[in-house]
Amino acid sequence: KWSCFTTGETVDYVLAYEDLSRQGHVSHKQKRETFESNLQQAGLLLEKDETQTIHFVKIHAPKPVLCQYAELLKLRLPIRL
Repeated sequence: KWSCFTTGETVDYVLAYEDLSRQGHVSHKQKRETFESNLQQAGLLLEKDETQTIHFVKIHAPKPVLCQYAELLKLRLPIRL
């Protein structure tokens, strides 16, 4: 269940955090939401799993996004699609 999205996409990265908003750490939640929003604007796909005490955010980087950043970084490696 944890190795893929519900849509079948593979998971490339996982972020894990403990929800501290109940303890008055509201700024942590705002920073996390801003960070996740920036990841989505960059073209990454996110899926949250908040069923446990430690919450997970699964991240998938689509091939077009990887190719775009490879070009920006001027990587000189052959890319297979």
